[in-house]
Amino acid sequence: MKSNKAFKVAAEAKFQIPTEADVNGWINDLFSPVASGKEQEQYKRAMFAFEELVGFFIYMGLANQSQDLLAKITKQVRVNATALTSMLKKFQRDVYGVQGFRAYVKDLVLRRKLVTLTKDKVKAEEELMERVCDLGLRISAENPRKTRVAAAFSLWMCVYRPVYIDGDGLDLHSNDLDLFCASFNYWLASTFLMKFGEVSLGKGKAEADIRMGRVRHDFTVRQVCLSTLETFYSAIFRPTDKE
Repeated sequence: MKSNKAFKVAAEAKFQIPTEADVNGWINDLFSPVASGKEQEQYKRAMFAFEELVGFFIYMGLANQSQDLLAKITKQVRVNATALTSMLKKFQRDVYGVQGFRAYVKDLVLRRKLVTLTKDKVKAEEELMERVCDLGLRISAENPRKTRVAAAFSLWMCVYRPVYIDGDGLDLHSNDLDLFCASFNYWLASTFLMKFGEVSLGKGKAEADIRMGRVRHDFTVRQVCLSTLETFYSAIFRPTDKE
């Protein structure tokens, strides 16, 4: 993780806590649609944001611990760039693929690059979109609900698991290390949702802890799917405004 300056600072036992604006900006870089023609730049930003958020997530969990321990753990973080890139691309395809195709078709129609049997450009555009959405896509909505966005992100992070902590030389429970990616996965998705409402795992700490334990287990060992993940996020999320 050589590009992660937060980790470099942490390694020097001088971790600088990011501002709320920093965290929101990194979340936006991870979850926002990638614009056509700017893929390389925006994926690079998303990967940097992911690494910065890993550092912040670890700091939050160890805020009451020594800086030495924080430095040791951050040095052992491993991000698989290939897996992360694949994860981000699958997420973008599922969540924003139809939206991107709409923009592509609209551009073709406007530039008269699309030959149609009708002079009604709007009808031609809608017919193409209907056919695409009938192909059995995982997400066919152009603007999917926030819970579906979170579910798609968690789905592909469960599949690729792009980050882990190498426990070699660390005096930490192996179970906590094994479940790290799952914990971080949930935190990213729930932090995204909290930009639009409230997230609650339970009425009290005991109930929330039990549910979080199940989430960590399921995200690590079970074969999750989009529908079950969306059901889960819909159950714990209360939007501020109706989507």
